[in-house]
Amino acid sequence: MADRWTPLIVRELLFGSRHFNELQRGLPRISRSLLVTRLRHLEDNGVIERLTSARPNVTEYTLTEAGNDLADVIKQLGTWAIKWVFNDPNRDELDPALFLWKMHQRVD
Repeated sequence: MADRWTPLIVRELLFGSRHFNELQRGLPRISRSLLVTRLRHLEDNGVIERLTSARPNVTEYTLTEAGNDLADVIKQLGTWAIKWVFNDPNRDELDPALFLWKMHQRVD
C-alpha cells in the first residue's frame, strides 16, 4: 500500500472512479503502464476487484471490503498532507480540467 501512487489510486476509487480512463483522468501524472502495474498489485492483494463486462474492452474496478476499510486511513493521510506538505499551488500546478473532473465526482 505504500508504493508511490497506490494510496491515490485507492482515493480515486473511493471518490467513485470505476474505469481505467477515469482513474487516469483523476491522476493525470501517472503513466498508463504504472497505473496498470499498481491496479494489478491492488487486485493481487485483495484491495480491489476487477470486473469484466460482456461488452468488449469494458473493465470496472471496485474496492473490496478490505479496500473500503482504507477510507479512514486515506482521509487521514490527506488531512496530514494538507497540513504539513502542501503549500498554496503556483500557476503551473493548477489544472482546470482536473478541477472540473474532481467537481464532477462530488456531484450526485
